[in-house]
Amino acid sequence: MPEPLRQALHQLVSEAVMNCQEVPRYTEPNVAHDWTRMTLYRATDASDTLDMASLLIAAYCQQHTDISLDTLASRCRPA
Repeated sequence: MPEPLRQALHQLVSEAVMNCQEVPRYTEPNVAHDWTRMTLYRATDASDTLDMASLLIAAYCQQHTDISLDTLASRCRPA
């Protein structure tokens, strides 16, 4: 994997992990009144960030390899 792509993915995955680590924090009793909203925000943020990571890989493959768009689309489809 090229170094710039690796660094970008490392940053995105680290950001997603940070968002996931915040989810349990919002289950604490002192924030119980707001737990649903904040838990969903952080979980959604993590999901969006991982989506960006997968799209970054797909964009790189499209631009810098000979993988066809059809192949990328078939590999990115949910099972």
